Amino acid sequence: MPNAPISESSTSSRNPALIATEVDGEVVMMHLDLGRYFGLDSIATDIWKRLETPMTFAALIDGLQADYEAERAVIAADVARLLAEMADKGLVALG
Repeated sequence: MPNAPISESSTSSRNPALIATEVDGEVVMMHLDLGRYFGLDSIATDIWKRLETPMTFAALIDGLQADYEAERAVIAADVARLLAEMADKGLVALG
């Protein structure tokens, strides 16, 4: 079932059923319930680290915009797609 569109007030959080570690600047994780491994590239790793504490989509985008040279709308669209994909794989919860 597809996720609802992400709004500025949507909250994202990590799935606690994951074991994650950083290897050469990128996160590798195992979903304990599914027995599957996942790897994140450097940008997804940055987002994963920021979600150590659940946060709103707006706060996440604000933080990324402060660190990356891109328009807010571009960052928001890219991050919304990434979070939706991560949610579909059970890596994060969106609410």
